Amino acid sequence: MISYSAENFRDSGEATQSTSTMPKSADPSDMQLENFKKGQPKPKVLTTSNGAPIANKTNVLTAGPRGPMLMQDVVYMDEMAHFDRERIPERVVHAKGG
Repeated sequence: MISYSAENFRDSGEATQSTSTMPKSADPSDMQLENFKKGQPKPKVLTTSNGAPIANKTNVLTAGPRGPMLMQDVVYMDEMAHFDRERIPERVVHAKGG
């Protein structure tokens, strides 16, 4: 935390940073927000199968506002390629228990 005081101002009106910070309080509620931030994981980046970062994968490129989807949408093609190749086993109607 950076603190400014009257002695940190130069004649030109610029403020210089002070190396002193506010004293740490023994009350844990004062540090609650900082402790919460340390405990939270950083947001993960959404990537394609080859590792390229993408903003989202719910939107597709279209020709105009209500036009057809374009084949040049790499994110959509990558998603459909993985979706089409998922193995879904057939249901066995009268399977015996193991």
